[in-house]
This record gives sequence, structure tokens and C-alpha cells, in this order.
Amino acid sequence: MHSEIKSSAIIGIMVAVLLSSLTTAAAYASGPRGDYPDDGDATQEEDDCWANGYDSGFIGKFDKGRNDECQDVNEEGENYYIFAWAVGCEDGPHDGTNRAITGRSVLDCIQIMNNPVEIDDYEPLVQKIISDCHNDGELDFKEGKPFHKERNSACSEFGQPYQDSYKSACLQNYTEGHCMIQIREAKNYCPFNEEVPECADFIRERSINATN
Repeated sequence: MHSEIKSSAIIGIMVAVLLSSLTTAAAYASGPRGDYPDDGDATQEEDDCWANGYDSGFIGKFDKGRNDECQDVNEEGENYYIFAWAVGCEDGPHDGTNRAITGRSVLDCIQIMNNPVEIDDYEPLVQKIISDCHNDGELDFKEGKPFHKERNSACSEFGQPYQDSYKSACLQNYTEGHCMIQIREAKNYCPFNEEVPECADFIRERSINATN
């Protein structure tokens, strides 16, 4: 059985790692899951620790055994699992029963760490994350909710499952132009798609404002 991790120690770890992760993640264009905090010379084992950490953090599980394994992987003593886990934990949905709430606090993540689990296979974990993102996109549209930018941004670490399913559900009843405006907003979509009929009002209003 895993021993309980002391909250006082974890608070220090989480605050330090989260602050560091926010700075590091901002430097990577393809998102924190697909990039690594080094010069590009990470070994496959280090890459696996990073991906496993992000994925388990995102879904809200902490694998203490895997964390301990990853402590001995890097020659400089950097634990890629816990670093990526902190980023993934913050990115993941706050509560699976409430899709409107995205992102976890440091205290949320501490609580998860204090209840570690064993993860035997990480591939099903990734597939569940993608499935959850896909389902959220479809349900949000069908329930008349606006496109959830924060949820989409977090899910984009795993492709575009949220956006693709939101758009797919929208296209069952509306045109491509209408759906893209819902997703990207007219101000971002229409300037590059002036020929789309649904952009006519935006283009007309822009022309009026330009002459005033």
C-alpha cells in the first residue's frame, strides 16, 4: 500500500513545480505534453516519464510507483514525471461531472497526490482522455452551450477531439460557416473567409465602421 504523502511537503513541491511549469510551457508551441524541458536530447525513457506524468495528471490520477521510477531516469536528477504531472493536473477538468469548470488548483492536485493509485497501462488512460474530450464537445453543442475555449485548449494536447466533435455535432443541423463562427468567433474567422454567407453581417458592419 502506498504511504500517504505529507501535505506540507507536497505544497512546497506543487507550488515550485507549477510556477516552473507555467514558465516552461509558455515557451513551447506544440503544447506541454508534446515538448520536454531540455535541449532536445531526452532519452526515450525520459520522454515516457514526461508523457505518463502529463496524462495521469490530466485525468486526475497520481501513480506514486511510476513517479519513484522516474526519479532515477535523468542523470541530473530531474523527475520528468512529477514536472509534467503538475502541468497536466492543472490542465485537466476540475470535475468530471461539471464540464463548465476547467482547471484544478494546487490544493486540488495535492489532494489527488495524497490518494495515489497504480496505473498498469497508460495507453487506455490516453484513450479515455480523448474519449472524454470528444464526448464533452458533442454534449456541449447538443445542450446549447457555447464552444468551451479552455476545455478545447486542454484537449488539444491530444489532437482536436473536443473541437472536432463540437463541429461534427453542429454540422448535423448547420452550415460549415455557421459552425466555424461558433468555434472561432466572427472576428477571428470572417476576415479570412469573406466569401462565406454567414460572414456577410460582419463584413458589412466592418465596412460601416471603417467609413465612420
